[in-house]
Amino acid sequence: MRTLDAQAPTTQAEGAVLAHEPWMGEPPADFQKSDPDDWLREVEAQLRDVAILKLLDQEWLTPTGINEQLEPVLTAFLARGGHVEYASS
Repeated sequence: MRTLDAQAPTTQAEGAVLAHEPWMGEPPADFQKSDPDDWLREVEAQLRDVAILKLLDQEWLTPTGINEQLEPVLTAFLARGGHVEYASS
């Protein structure tokens, strides 16, 4: 999983751009933002099914503030016997 901004919209709004016709060109973006806690719950749920997490280019964690939010999730993952591998892409 790669992410640059946990605040970025990830799902299209329900009923978005229903009146768009192909001749109109590219439709405008119409997205709903997810709650960052939803993203963390999704990561935690995905980590339940794996034994190894490969964390690439971890330098993005600190400036985005995700590091503090992700730390308890990773701590729980490690406590369950998971392993984190750090690497660069």
